[in-house]
Amino acid sequence: MDLGNICTNPNVLTVFLIIKYTFNIVCVIVPIILMIRFIFIFAPVIISGEKLNETVSKLVKSAIAAIAVFLLPSIMKFVFTDIIDLSSLEITQCFTNSTVEKIEHYREVEKQKAEEEAKKRLEEQKKANEERNEKEQNIRDQLKVEREEYQGLPGYGTVFVGDSRTVQYSYQLQLRDTDKLFATGGGAMNEFQIDINKALSHISANSSHRYNLVLNYGVNNLSQDWVGAYQNTINRVNGKADILIVSINPCGKGKCNNTRISEVNAKLKNEFSSGYVNVKYCDTYSEFTKRGNFDNLTTDGVHYNNDGANLIYNKINECLKEF
Repeated sequence: MDLGNICTNPNVLTVFLIIKYTFNIVCVIVPIILMIRFIFIFAPVIISGEKLNETVSKLVKSAIAAIAVFLLPSIMKFVFTDIIDLSSLEITQCFTNSTVEKIEHYREVEKQKAEEEAKKRLEEQKKANEERNEKEQNIRDQLKVEREEYQGLPGYGTVFVGDSRTVQYSYQLQLRDTDKLFATGGGAMNEFQIDINKALSHISANSSHRYNLVLNYGVNNLSQDWVGAYQNTINRVNGKADILIVSINPCGKGKCNNTRISEVNAKLKNEFSSGYVNVKYCDTYSEFTKRGNFDNLTTDGVHYNNDGANLIYNKINECLKEF
């Protein structure tokens, strides 16, 4: 054990100081007790006029014990310092350092050391953040160069993947020539896997261009793990496309559970609003709720009419421009 470090620890030194104080108090109290005992033995003899021969032994022993205990600190110092030099022992340093002044000194040293270490950690964290930000900015700059401008939107084209609500885009919206749509009515998880495979195959086959990938699912399968499914898709894309996670939009009264939709949207927003350089969350849900009664944006409370489809499409384009 390295006592050198321990003997500069203010908590350890406090223990040694308590031991020293306790020892010194004992060396004062014990002689007093012995002297009182001496008085109690000697006083009756004086009062009664008895001879001292019978009590001399007790008196001498009490006197010697009192003197010995009282002089014990001085005797120990003389023996262990002047006759036997124990100053080289590390534990001696603990007793030497165990003073109020040195304890306060070492506490101040520890405080300064802690402040310096905290400052060092902050500087290291700042440097790490700067390096991470620089790295992310380099990635963004590289993506900016890769992204092509076409009809005012970033990306060579947009690939839409979704359920029956997305199927309608093919005849409701004026899509770009380079846009593609892979969607199946129902939008269950197995259908999502089929359509996303088609979309990623299309993106890979046209790797000379950078695409936007719009994911628009959820209303028919609120119990599915869409966060996990989208994360898996992000990993598969591996930065080769800009991915837009579209919120699940509400339905007309009694057509679906809008409270549950809001809960799932909160999870999507929490996961995909930050932390990625090529992924964004697009809140189209709020565009509907701003209208108050949005039944006039659907044909049956679930599927959109042309006004509803264009409302979503325009919001998606706004979100795409944020890349």
